[in-house]
Amino acid sequence: MMKISHLSWVFWLVAVGWMWVPISLIRFQSLAHESHQTQVVRLLSADLRDTHVVQRSELLNVAVPPPLPSFVLHVGPLKTATTSLQCAFTSLRPELEADRYRYIGRFEDPCMPPSASKADDQLRKREEKVFEDALLWGARCHKALGKLEPPPENSTESVGNDLGPGPISSYGCWGNFVSVLEKYRSNGTSIIYSEENISTNMVKDRINFPYRHLRRALTGWNVQVLVVHRRLFDWMPSAHNELYKPGPAKQRLKRWPGGGLCVNKGGKDAPTVMNNVAQMVSKPEGKKWPDTLQVVDAAQSAGLHVVLESYEGAGVVSRAVGNLPGGGAPTACRAIASGRLDTLPRGNPSVSLHHDMLTVAACRAGAVNGTVVTRTEVRDYVRERLEDADGMSPLSLPLDCPGKE
Repeated sequence: MMKISHLSWVFWLVAVGWMWVPISLIRFQSLAHESHQTQVVRLLSADLRDTHVVQRSELLNVAVPPPLPSFVLHVGPLKTATTSLQCAFTSLRPELEADRYRYIGRFEDPCMPPSASKADDQLRKREEKVFEDALLWGARCHKALGKLEPPPENSTESVGNDLGPGPISSYGCWGNFVSVLEKYRSNGTSIIYSEENISTNMVKDRINFPYRHLRRALTGWNVQVLVVHRRLFDWMPSAHNELYKPGPAKQRLKRWPGGGLCVNKGGKDAPTVMNNVAQMVSKPEGKKWPDTLQVVDAAQSAGLHVVLESYEGAGVVSRAVGNLPGGGAPTACRAIASGRLDTLPRGNPSVSLHHDMLTVAACRAGAVNGTVVTRTEVRDYVRERLEDADGMSPLSLPLDCPGKE
């Protein structure tokens, strides 16, 4: 009996030993798993700005790619605070540089920061010209790009990939443009380019505008097309008045249109806002400048990411800067919050045609002799008298619709 009992103990110990092996393995794996989880929690809760911690993340076998630089293409459209934005971008150049943003766009001289160096100004002007030639004035180049067949979409060598847009030689007349893009993309610097007239090319010349080549050139960028929305009933009068401002491609109101003492010198009356609005509504394709909805439709149809910013309300500049990709531009935002932009000149303010309408009406009524004084002289006098001497604005003039009588 003792031998049997002894053998039973032996068999029992062997059985327990075989059971202990898988149990021990399970416990060891559990401990290892717990250790891995603890490690993950510790690494994820650490400050990722610590380069040592980032290096230790290799233990997790997780490849974290660097964020793509941003390319912000601000295209207006016209009369949507474009000059104010360009003035702000110009003034905030040092702060934007600190936020790793390069502003390549129209420079507003009164807004130039005092710390700007001549060498950097010259470089920026060259870069601005390269961008203008590529996107604004390059109608001939756009047609050439249209004839230049892009490589097939599955050809990563030429179409581009996360590492870049492919060989610069495949862009033909866009070689300089792509070279500038690559210079900043390679060092992780984001770009802001502002030019409202591009929106006209995007809408009116959308057949020839090289959207496909633009997407290809911007491979490796976080692309954002910034469009500012101004309500149509507010935008139309401003766009109407813009037609008669001093400047290129504008209509002149220098000669008398005739009637009364206004000797006909071949001039014409400034059309009323409502006449222009009626034409815009009846023939929207005939508008001199596209509105916001047309620009958004053109950009989205081309596969570009559009961000809308509102013109209404205060702070369109601060909102645009604060909403820049990559967490905004904190250094520039702090400068705005400190009142940096409060002393900047108001860029491209709206010009009223009411002074001119009053001038022509006075001449036709015999209050002004059009044979002695010019239309411009009288208009300037009316404006100075009403605004400077009497403290009135164009909106102070009676603009009530005439009655039925």
